[in-house]
Amino acid sequence: MEIIQSKRSTLSLVALTFGIVSIFVSIMEFIHVGLEEPLIFFFSTPGDAVFETSWLDHLMKGFVNLLIGAMFIYGYPKIREGTLEGFGFLIGAGILSLGIGMLFFTVWVANLIDVSLIGIAEPEVWEEFMFTEGIRLEWFMGIASIYILLVWKNRERYLIV
Repeated sequence: MEIIQSKRSTLSLVALTFGIVSIFVSIMEFIHVGLEEPLIFFFSTPGDAVFETSWLDHLMKGFVNLLIGAMFIYGYPKIREGTLEGFGFLIGAGILSLGIGMLFFTVWVANLIDVSLIGIAEPEVWEEFMFTEGIRLEWFMGIASIYILLVWKNRERYLIV
């Protein structure tokens, strides 16, 4: 099995775009750790929740996005060659991207529910709340990776048996 010649450029462009965006997001997470976390270490104590979770949170987000980006980038030349292995990297990274997007969306909804429940008792909480605070680029990558899953669903149009 191999990828049809006319579909290789489209799929390779999708893989390259997703890979570059994922690596960009991971670099931003790593920069965030490097810029913000020294301040947290200086101005908080080891018992604080901010001290314990903040830098690990950003570090793990960066590693996850780096993994997804590496899968897309590694699959790019294999898709250009038309091998089935490249198609597998595209599908695998797309599934991971969709899962991470759904995870971050669920966290955002949970934070919104939390603020809503606290805001019932303390209305001043709504003054500090920003609706767009938890929106992340991974949401949009997850939504866009639905295209990759549709490619998998209609794989007979993309693969030569």
